[in-house]
Amino acid sequence: MRIFLWGMMGTGKTQLARYLAENIEKIHRFIDLDQEIEKNSGKTIKQLFADHGEELFRDWEHKVLEQQIHKYDNFIMATGGGTPYFHDNYELMYSSGLTIFLEAPIDLLASRLWKEKDSRPLLSNISSVDELKQFLSKLLDQRLGYYRMAHVYWDIQRPREELLEKLKIMLNCPGTNEAGS
Repeated sequence: MRIFLWGMMGTGKTQLARYLAENIEKIHRFIDLDQEIEKNSGKTIKQLFADHGEELFRDWEHKVLEQQIHKYDNFIMATGGGTPYFHDNYELMYSSGLTIFLEAPIDLLASRLWKEKDSRPLLSNISSVDELKQFLSKLLDQRLGYYRMAHVYWDIQRPREELLEKLKIMLNCPGTNEAGS
């Protein structure tokens, strides 16, 4: 089974994907798409954006996503915030496994992202929290239609243990409490 987590930057896709991969015995591999892009390109995401722009980055992203899907049958992947929005990636992921949209309020995302905005290429020119919130709202408006194509929606303010239990039931893993779904 392939599971793809998608949603806005700052939703905690990487941490949640790692947690789920460690706690679902049927999942044998955790993949962070951005890390795989960096390995394949030999550059950081920030360098790719700076040297070649977003368009080339999105080409790398699509290529690496396809490689991982063809290489492995069983994984949980943390995607980048824009991954489903570009190159029909949403369709590729949707047809290759289970997609989960991680939802979060803009205020929560802004508070998380403000601390790390300099390491995120799309946020590097943002100068205030209010400007960040406006930018995130606009970005979410653009991408929300794609995010909502996911098989499962998950509010990140809910305990991650609830999502873990839900996925175990969906994957029919032993030791799950089916009455708790």
